[in-house]
Amino acid sequence: MKMARPTIYNEDLAAKILEEYAEGKSVSEICRQEGMPDRVTLWRWRNENKGFATGLSHAREANAETIEDEIHDIERK
Repeated sequence: MKMARPTIYNEDLAAKILEEYAEGKSVSEICRQEGMPDRVTLWRWRNENKGFATGLSHAREANAETIEDEIHDIERK
């Protein structure tokens, strides 16, 4: 049985999303995981919750840096 996707904002879940995003996962990749909200819900949370929006912005910067580091590692091989 498939678990229903969360639609109500939850601080713990939001922190997990931001952590995974900062580590280099895409929003699509995160939202495909069991127990994660869909993209529409994620964007709604961003629009309704200033703290989450700020966290998402910081995580996006970290995501870009993580991906940049991975590209440099590949180029050095």
